[in-house]
Amino acid sequence: MAFITLYTYNNVYDYSVDHHAAAYNLVVSEIDLIQYAVSAGGFSNRHVSPAGTQFYTWLIRMALIEGNTFTINDDYSFAETSIKNTLSFFMGMVAAKAIAERLYHIPYLFHLKDPQIEFQTQGRIPDFFGLANGVEPTLLEAKGTTMRKPSNTVIQSAKDQLADIVEIEAVGLGVYHDFYRHVVASGFYDNTLTYYDIDPQPEGSRKILFNIDKAMVSYYQHIIGLLSYGTPKRMSYNNEQYLYTEIGDIKIGLSASIYSYMQRFYLPDGGFLNQDFYAEEINIPIYKDIVSMSRELFTVEKNEKMSLHQDGIICFL
Repeated sequence: MAFITLYTYNNVYDYSVDHHAAAYNLVVSEIDLIQYAVSAGGFSNRHVSPAGTQFYTWLIRMALIEGNTFTINDDYSFAETSIKNTLSFFMGMVAAKAIAERLYHIPYLFHLKDPQIEFQTQGRIPDFFGLANGVEPTLLEAKGTTMRKPSNTVIQSAKDQLADIVEIEAVGLGVYHDFYRHVVASGFYDNTLTYYDIDPQPEGSRKILFNIDKAMVSYYQHIIGLLSYGTPKRMSYNNEQYLYTEIGDIKIGLSASIYSYMQRFYLPDGGFLNQDFYAEEINIPIYKDIVSMSRELFTVEKNEKMSLHQDGIICFL
């Protein structure tokens, strides 16, 4: 296990003068980061294939060297600029997953730019929506760099994007006028992976709308798709059954209970949404059903070889 230092800032000005409000050490393993990376990879009505899973796994291993902390790997640090920028963007997404779960206890982080969730807004779209502690609506915008931290200009732009939003309507869940906004980022302080969290204040007028049940279907699509390759194996852990598949040295799977509930929303190959069930008029309370199940079934557990999350997804060596 390693730790990642997370600095929090009350606003963008404090970030610009490096006056952090608090510092935390997040205890994270490589297998945690791999699980976050694979989860971030599923997008736009496509699940992550076994080859894609290996790609995201090795992105983490290419970028980072695990010790007491994570240090930047030369393969990442000295990569060609466009490759480095692309990987930095992805590392910012992984940071968002880690910060959301570890600091704000957000069990489900939904990618708002996925067209499958029927997102609507006027203007730019934030990266993620989730419920802190399962109840408090939160928007996150993710950034990443190989430098010590993202530039003030980059953070200011992300802040403006988030601060302009004053209403969130999650169809199937509710309408929110009071919610949290966080610009989250990854960087490398003295070549050591470091996270940043900036909380901008609201000042705009935009509204956003999306379907929380369709977001949940999209959320599980990557893992359901992986389990559609061949016949998944079965294991028991803490009195719960899991289905999993082996991809290289990584085993990744899902609670059998959630798999059984969610499977009907996809075609047999797991690759596409089953529109018969996915149609809006079906009006199945998917999000509320899954949250109710996960609260009863799971406790988050992490060690050097296993990463088990509140959403029922398990990843282990």
